[in-house]
Amino acid sequence: MGTFNMKNRTSWTRHFVLALSLAFLSSACDGFSLREIPSTDSSSSVTPAPSPYLKGLIDTTFPQNNLDLGGTDEYATAIDIQADGKVVVGGYTDFNGNDTDFLIMRLNMNGTLDTTFAGVGYKLIDGGGNETLKGIKVKPNGKIIAVGSSDLAGDIFVAQLLPNGNLDTTFNPTGSTPGTLMLDLGGTDEEAGGVDVLANNSAILAGHSDVSGVVRAQVISLLDDGTLNPAFGAGASGIEALNFGETDDTANALKIQTNGSIVVVGSSHGAATRAAIARLQSDGSVDATFGGGTKIFSIGGIANQLSAVTVSGTDIYACGASRTGAATFHSSILKVSANGSLDTTFNTTGFLIDSISTTVDRCSSIQLDTASNIITVGEAIVDPTLYTYNSFFRQFENLFFALTNLIVPAAKAFTVTPTDLYVASHLQDGTLADPFGAVNFHGIFVRDLSGGLMPNEGDAAVFDSSGKLYVTGSLLNGSDEDIGTILLK
Repeated sequence: MGTFNMKNRTSWTRHFVLALSLAFLSSACDGFSLREIPSTDSSSSVTPAPSPYLKGLIDTTFPQNNLDLGGTDEYATAIDIQADGKVVVGGYTDFNGNDTDFLIMRLNMNGTLDTTFAGVGYKLIDGGGNETLKGIKVKPNGKIIAVGSSDLAGDIFVAQLLPNGNLDTTFNPTGSTPGTLMLDLGGTDEEAGGVDVLANNSAILAGHSDVSGVVRAQVISLLDDGTLNPAFGAGASGIEALNFGETDDTANALKIQTNGSIVVVGSSHGAATRAAIARLQSDGSVDATFGGGTKIFSIGGIANQLSAVTVSGTDIYACGASRTGAATFHSSILKVSANGSLDTTFNTTGFLIDSISTTVDRCSSIQLDTASNIITVGEAIVDPTLYTYNSFFRQFENLFFALTNLIVPAAKAFTVTPTDLYVASHLQDGTLADPFGAVNFHGIFVRDLSGGLMPNEGDAAVFDSSGKLYVTGSLLNGSDEDIGTILLK
């Protein structure tokens, strides 16, 4: 999964890449500018970051955890932290055969598998088809809810675990497999891309459904027992459909604000593909004070999609990817104010397109550290020609990263494009925080999870209570995909 054309990455291959390809044929590439990565020259004018802040250094008290079930592929897509500090990582695997299942594992604070969780440290959940997990959240009562999709009938798939890793049989207790739920929104090709939870242990899901050839963004409220919440959505249905304004809309992530408002991000596809954000009230109705409730943004490049969101008070931060050329995608960041307008204190425009690599990079997670720096996590495709045998340096444009674990075999044959996990730190004005990672890294941390020239990526991240950042992603280990998790301080 470390290449850009990720295996089983349904929301990218099915909705985004195709849509952006169509958009490229009908749109001109204008109105955007790539932010250059600063030089390592000591005269570089990168703004120093305030203290305390995430410094982007590996915390060796949590050795990198690589999960390999043996001869199979494991993919990480989501992460959360329990109240006791243990780390819950969600993804999917084809361990049980030719189809994929939900995979949920729990790590101790020293990086080892917590074998009190489902007896072995991880839980596999089979819905009968290919199940792809996209979001996970620990509830206040300690239960773990995971959301995604299943191709058994093209429905949203949801599972809920007890704190011990067993299925919660009070969740959809009359279903064919208590503890799991196939949620049919009345269409096909349905998927939940994200989940957040409330103090009463109900869950809000963001997703989309193809109804008669039209893709519609959907927001769903589930009570703790898996029933649709009658106090939410149109007609007390527990479901609220969103119309961002174009023909097809997708909802990929959401975040609940402290006042109960629900912020949903995704994309709107029509003549162009644009970033989309909506804010709902706690009952699911659209919040008209947010620029009418739904907003679409042309933030540069040919096409845009948002895949992650976080909030601070009434401020909204979102990230994703923007297509900037025939074969180039770059990470994008937005900051949006309470009234739905772009916050121009961020990069003077309210948005930023980063060029982490020269070809393709994408943002899959966005967080704020203790100093309110904007932390983005994703993957960047690396040009194999930039590697040299036994060199400890690789170059992204004019920036060198000292990677002491990089040793290139003399006869290395590249059959896939190498990628790396990246973490970037931006100040509130959009400039890169400095220092970050190591001396002269200037706001960017790059990690080769596989310890060599293998594709790997950052898929999800979460801060713990002390301000350290857990980052999880997938890496290619020989011919198999494994899950790698690291801790930054």
